[in-house]
Amino acid sequence: MNEKEYEIHVEPEFRDLVYPLSARAYQALEESLLCDGCNSAIKVWNHQVLDGLSRFEICVKYDLSFTIEKKHFKRRSDAIAWICEQQLQRNDLPPQMRRYLIGMLYETQKPASGRGRVPNGQSPGNQKAKRAKLLKRLSEKNHVTTYTIERYAGFTRAVNAIKKQSPALAKAILSGDYGITHEKALLLSHQSKTELLEYYVNLTRGQVAGKEAQPSRISFSLKGKPAPSVKDTPAFDPDAEINGLALTIPSWCSSMERVRHTINPDIVSENAKSRLRSSLILLTNEVNKVEEFVS
Repeated sequence: MNEKEYEIHVEPEFRDLVYPLSARAYQALEESLLCDGCNSAIKVWNHQVLDGLSRFEICVKYDLSFTIEKKHFKRRSDAIAWICEQQLQRNDLPPQMRRYLIGMLYETQKPASGRGRVPNGQSPGNQKAKRAKLLKRLSEKNHVTTYTIERYAGFTRAVNAIKKQSPALAKAILSGDYGITHEKALLLSHQSKTELLEYYVNLTRGQVAGKEAQPSRISFSLKGKPAPSVKDTPAFDPDAEINGLALTIPSWCSSMERVRHTINPDIVSENAKSRLRSSLILLTNEVNKVEEFVS
């Protein structure tokens, strides 16, 4: 099918899932298309470009002819998952973008959590089993643990929250040029639009000629203000306890993951296992209470 027979658009949400080519790679692609034409079809779904975004932009710019290939998905989430799968095959993705795409795969394919309404014919137990199966599949395919997949999903949710307030900062995080950690992204996701803008300005001011800014030369807090000295009296921070808890929990998860992967349960005493089960029940109860508290 020729492009003239089918109107095509670039959907911002789909575009943000595609890691941009480097300036050199984009120029090489442009020269190739101008010389040889566009021989690969642009893949689309519901009039939206899914794959071949750079080729599409160049062809439109120079009024070059191209063909399209329609993809068929029942849901928008399926189209998003397909884009993520295609992007993850690239070898030029920075770590932050790779984590984000893996997390997005999980977020778009996971079944309902079991809280609230459950789809007809599916019990909470079935939903939990499906989530576990998805985690296992993604962990095996990406050569990481299931816990890591869940961490990536948390990173994805954080970046998406940042994107709503500051698209430029979200793009900077995924570029990999600024070395923003998983924990920093989680903290940033709870900041206001004004605070994120101030942070972004400070961040980019520390960037020189596309190279990573040296951490020792950057001295600003999460809100972009000078870091206080040890002699300063700290101001009351209503988020301190929540942020502290959020930063502590990953270490618990890491300890539990280590136990699961390094300890043979057959040789552990029943007394020790019973004590752990009791603690886990207590922890589960507290997690449910805290989750309701922050909902």
